[in-house]
Amino acid sequence: MARNGAILEQSQILTTHNLAALVECLDLADQVRDQAPDLASGALRWVVRRLAQRTPSRHAALIQVKSAAYAWRQAIFLLSHCEPAVQASLVDRLRQDVLAASFGTRFCPAVDGLARVVSGARFTEAGAIPDGRGRRFLGWAVGQHWYFAESNQRTGTAR
Repeated sequence: MARNGAILEQSQILTTHNLAALVECLDLADQVRDQAPDLASGALRWVVRRLAQRTPSRHAALIQVKSAAYAWRQAIFLLSHCEPAVQASLVDRLRQDVLAASFGTRFCPAVDGLARVVSGARFTEAGAIPDGRGRRFLGWAVGQHWYFAESNQRTGTAR
């Protein structure tokens, strides 16, 4: 099931959940560009709030990460319509929000990855920045998701 979910997620990434097609077909590029900073900021704040929620089970934690990854991709789509300085500012604010959140530094690899991509880096096929500082944030993983690795080693649970 995880392998199928990962394949479906890749197709959603390629189509940006059809947001790009909708924006183009409905001639919304100017409106999206005008509202993109606020919308991207809201989506990124939602990701942090969602990941900060306590989950009652491992299954709920997996769903939580998948939901956050959907919003993450939408935020990235919106960030792509922002000026580079705005992108950098929003990523800096995201980093502050993540460091202040209850889940601590577990999400920092995704923030580092986004920051590096915003500054021109690219992910490897394995979903990491070549120097090891940054990860692609996906909702599906075959095997253990990297987001859970630190907490599992420390406490033996997903949360």
